[in-house]
Amino acid sequence: MPRLCISLLLLVVFISLLSFRDSIPRPHTSTSSTTIIPAKDDSLLGAAGQKGANAPAPPFTVSEVIAQGPNKVVNAEEKKKQEEENKRKEEEERRRRKEEERRKAKEAYDRTKIYTGTFNVPSNLVHDPAGPKPSEIVLLAASDGKGHNGGIDNILGDVTPNRQAYADLHGYTYQFLNISQYNIGAAPAVWAKLPAIVDAFNKHPEAKWIWWLDLDAIIMTPQIELSKHILSHEALGRKIQKGLDVQKSGGGSSGYLTAKEPDLNKIDIIVAQDQNGLNAGSFFIRRSEWSRMFIDMWAEPTYVEKNWLAQEQSAMWHLISEHPTMMEHVAFVSQKEINAYPIRNVQGMSWETGDLVVHIAGCWVNNECNNRWKEMMAQRVPVDEGVKAQVAAARGAARAPVVRAEGAEGAEGAEGAEGERVVHKPETAKVEQVTVPA
Repeated sequence: MPRLCISLLLLVVFISLLSFRDSIPRPHTSTSSTTIIPAKDDSLLGAAGQKGANAPAPPFTVSEVIAQGPNKVVNAEEKKKQEEENKRKEEEERRRRKEEERRKAKEAYDRTKIYTGTFNVPSNLVHDPAGPKPSEIVLLAASDGKGHNGGIDNILGDVTPNRQAYADLHGYTYQFLNISQYNIGAAPAVWAKLPAIVDAFNKHPEAKWIWWLDLDAIIMTPQIELSKHILSHEALGRKIQKGLDVQKSGGGSSGYLTAKEPDLNKIDIIVAQDQNGLNAGSFFIRRSEWSRMFIDMWAEPTYVEKNWLAQEQSAMWHLISEHPTMMEHVAFVSQKEINAYPIRNVQGMSWETGDLVVHIAGCWVNNECNNRWKEMMAQRVPVDEGVKAQVAAARGAARAPVVRAEGAEGAEGAEGAEGERVVHKPETAKVEQVTVPA
């Protein structure tokens, strides 16, 4: 019985061992051609140890920080230097653009800047209401020989003796100036009259009035003396146009009126206007602080570079018409008095025998300058012995002493009708009127 139990126990152990052996996997070996061996899968090779996409980054180790520190410092310094370099280049570009703007502005200024200079006005200067002395009047002409005057043959050869003889006849100064000596930049030549006027005042410090007269004008009646004609308060008071509708440049009413009661003591410019507005071909300007300021303003580069219809004439009109305080110093007179034109049948504008001057203005439009010039030169009164005697007689009569006759009214030099002077002779105790050219 005990042997049987031991045998059964051994049998159970043996069967258990066999079962364990069969459970262990063995490599499959077969020579059959139909056996399928799966291919090796390498798709996940190297994936071990990888972190997920959203996994937090591992912290730097001390060794890594130490290893990367110098490179990070270098990169920060380079970035700072680059930023500073960019700022420097931007600043240089700004300076370059500003300098370019200044250069262009300077060029534009130089093109339009008229260097007129200025003239002296003595603090004790006094203007006599009776008009300036002959030595205080300058008849001014200026040209460079170019422009529209080039259409008149030998214009200087005609103008110089015509004006010099007139000046000598009355004791005035005739001054011709070459405008090529003045710095007017790229401005049209007509603007050169401004520095020419200043120059004439400086060349003749005794001058109180300057008569600017374009080269294409002729003194037609040399017997006329300027103080009696226009420069005295008495003469100007009769001839100034009061409440005149000042024509705008190009023609048409400007809406501006001259004073109805002008203050003759303030008058510093005497000028005329035609159908196109103010004409600066013939005008008188007085030495004064106002005139000095006016020329400074007239030469304003903004005015010079502006595309005015009539250049300096339009600028002059603008200054006068747009500023009432300027208008107070300007007297408008009829064209016939100082700036008549060689046209027919236009009241107040057409030249007639006995008028002081004729201005061949605008003749270049129809190429008629030369013919009109010759025609008017042939009609002028020459300064001959007869004219000299006439002027001398008028001058002597003006200086003659007067004794008031019994019951007679008036005093020495009393003015009668325009162009007449009342002279009293004691030997007859009667009043005799002696005509003197106005």
